[in-house]
Amino acid sequence: MLDFKKYKILENNISTLRETSRDDNGVCMTESEYVAVNFDTVKRQYTQDLHISEEKASSVDAIAIFDDNIVFIEFKNGGFKNQDLKNKAKDSLLIFLDIIKKDLVYSREYINLITVYNESVKPRTKEEEQNLVKNEAYAQPFPYNQIVGYLFEYAKEEFVRFGLDRFQQIFFRSVHTYSRTEFDEFLKNMLGDKGR
Repeated sequence: MLDFKKYKILENNISTLRETSRDDNGVCMTESEYVAVNFDTVKRQYTQDLHISEEKASSVDAIAIFDDNIVFIEFKNGGFKNQDLKNKAKDSLLIFLDIIKKDLVYSREYINLITVYNESVKPRTKEEEQNLVKNEAYAQPFPYNQIVGYLFEYAKEEFVRFGLDRFQQIFFRSVHTYSRTEFDEFLKNMLGDKGR
């Protein structure tokens, strides 16, 4: 399992999911106090160390570890462009892999991507509702004996929004888009009382 403490830049930016989910208006997308790395500040320090502008790269909000799985998490409370999410995922992955000195083989085995969005701002379109399909490839987003794809037990299908599904199995082990409610349900199933 990856240990944040082995990497000074990660260890120096330890936070909580709640704090990393806070938007510019002070609204938090989750109340979870589960430990996470604030990857926005990691990216800022990383670019400073390279003596380049932090605007040259974008970043996901948080990185958390659940069992042996590394999870990149981007919280979106307001509107956004799909391309911005894709840029954040790619830039963050490259920076993170450079920090831990690993490659894409490692990423495809251990790193997952979750985007948490505000369903009142980004409701599913009619086309997305019609395109909901059962996809067995998502049945094991995390260790099968731990989580057993709780979404499949809960909803029997998962639909990855915002064009992020294309990153699954090429860059990330699994990719998920959860509403705030679905993310809270995920944390509850994953962590129980530890996630609060």
